[in-house]
Amino acid sequence: MVHNFKLLTQTGNRIRTTAQLLSLLATIIHPQALSQEMIIPRNDFPQQLEQYIRNFNLTESKASRFIFVMKFFTAIRNVILITILLSLAACTGSADNVNKLFDTDEVKYTSTPANQQTSVPTNLQRISISFDRDIDIDSINEQNLTIYPAITGIIDKTDLTSQNTVYLLLQETLTANTNYVASISGVTDAEGNELDTYAWSFSTEIDSQDASAPSMPSNLRTAISGPTNSSVQLLWNPSTDNIGVAGYRVMRGNTVISTTVNTTFTDINLAPGTAYQYSIVAFDAANNTAASNALSITTLAAIDTSDPTAPNNLRASTGSITSSSVQLIWNSSTDNLGIAGYRVMRGNTVISTTMNTTFTDMALAPGTAYQYSIVAFDAANNTAASNALSITTLAAIDTTDPTAPNNLRASTGSISSSSVQLIWDSSTDNIGVAGYRVMRGNTVITTTMNTAFTDMALAPGTTYQYSIVAFDAANNTAVSNLLSVETLAAVDTTDPTAPNNLRTGTDSITSSSVQLIWDPSTDNIAVAGYRVMRGNAVITTTTNTTFTDMSLAPGTAYQYSIVAFDAANNTAGSSALSITTLNVTTGVATLSWTPPTANTDESSLTDLSGYKIYYGLSPDALTNSITVNNAGITSYVVENLTTNVVYYFSITAINGLNIESDLSNVTSKLIL
Repeated sequence: MVHNFKLLTQTGNRIRTTAQLLSLLATIIHPQALSQEMIIPRNDFPQQLEQYIRNFNLTESKASRFIFVMKFFTAIRNVILITILLSLAACTGSADNVNKLFDTDEVKYTSTPANQQTSVPTNLQRISISFDRDIDIDSINEQNLTIYPAITGIIDKTDLTSQNTVYLLLQETLTANTNYVASISGVTDAEGNELDTYAWSFSTEIDSQDASAPSMPSNLRTAISGPTNSSVQLLWNPSTDNIGVAGYRVMRGNTVISTTVNTTFTDINLAPGTAYQYSIVAFDAANNTAASNALSITTLAAIDTSDPTAPNNLRASTGSITSSSVQLIWNSSTDNLGIAGYRVMRGNTVISTTMNTTFTDMALAPGTAYQYSIVAFDAANNTAASNALSITTLAAIDTTDPTAPNNLRASTGSISSSSVQLIWDSSTDNIGVAGYRVMRGNTVITTTMNTAFTDMALAPGTTYQYSIVAFDAANNTAVSNLLSVETLAAVDTTDPTAPNNLRTGTDSITSSSVQLIWDPSTDNIAVAGYRVMRGNAVITTTTNTTFTDMSLAPGTAYQYSIVAFDAANNTAGSSALSITTLNVTTGVATLSWTPPTANTDESSLTDLSGYKIYYGLSPDALTNSITVNNAGITSYVVENLTTNVVYYFSITAINGLNIESDLSNVTSKLIL
């Protein structure tokens, strides 16, 4: 089975007609293009000139000039045409055919075999080779046979149908859709004359049996630099095919913009600020195809040539340098369009790209010096670099925790409606405590080297929970106890009303005491209590509206006032009250006792509120009594007793529920 099978021979150095030139041109460009037999005798050009001279009856001198002119123009034509042929041959790879143009031997072509078909199947095994004359079969040597592209073939000289035909037996399967050129030299004819080198070509059919599509050209993406305002570089992973990938069609939308055998393509002359969609279609020789994922890109809006400001003040955050890491922080940059990000440089290497103004570099070597810089960049990749920062990691890894910062507490009187001062015991560490993190709930609100901190701007009447975390340079930590703090409800600036109508109780003025009584005060929130003032001195604080001042001097003048106060210590004072104690005209008895400490069930007495003194003229007739509403006294002077009379005395204790104890022992005294 032969397709466009033609036996080609070499041509001489003279090209005589346009038809011959076009035939040779077709041979160089594609060996299959020959369509007619050509036999060009080497000596026919002078005969043609003689025929021209006879036809035009030229004289000898005119004939000489005519021959000169014809040879001159023929030479120029041949130079031009041969130059074109050489260029075309270089482009088509048919260099062997070009070399055949300059042989001076006679040219011989044979006719196309009668069994020509449109294509050669890839499983072809035998091709007939017909010479234009009988040949010496034994002169055919397989060592003089060449086939390109290279495949293995042998000459079969055993199965002969005539003396001018042999067969080329192919030892390999042909490649579909491929041009082959074969040649053989050293062949002699039946008379022993060596023939010219014979060359022929054939092409294989497209493999219609290949229905397997290539694999998808996956991971279609842009280069790391991304699109510019006018171009984008596309990259994709190569496809595979059961026979072979013939190439890739680059699709912009639904349009094929390029075909390539590479796995990268740069699309240029795009419009700025425009969205495009790309895909890649892999294809094989049978045009089986497979499409990639779609990729949408948008070109940059415009060319920006303005650099951002430098990300100044590059520094390591306080206490962040460890044996294996460091936290870098820097001031943010500004840009005429906007900052796209920051490149973190360790030496000359980009180790990260971030939108933040902080970065922690991990897994560093202990005790090693590093140099950092930050490069701010915008969407057009205009850049500005920070200052350089040199740091040295800690020499070794410290895994020992500090001791806990115990006894976390609020300092006395520091809790207000908006703040609290925290204090705690200092921690210790095997190397050194680097500081303390003050935690409100789960949030670090500050870091300090001190053992005290005032938390400001708190909400009134709100409960907060605090803890302190001690840490060292290696960030080993230890946590304190938890502390709950409730801020005061609100700042109260409203005074209570004055405790008016300060007066003494009926017959309460004695030689040594006086009972004071006043009207209660009111407050916008609540009255916290009353301060009893004797002169300018506070002698007691009480929540009651009565108070008995004891142990006064007989016949002495005193001045009293009452000051009401609330929780915010807003105050209001009563009017002053002057009294004079009685002179002693009767006898007195001074009693003293030991206060009780337990109840009758032997439980602790915690709510003692006062005492009641009983006295009379008989141990069985203690008809008089005095109530003492002061649990803090342990003695009392009973006055206005008749002199030269024996009085008997006993005492009971009273608790907060106004429950009275049993009488104490009875004692007596003669009043003098």
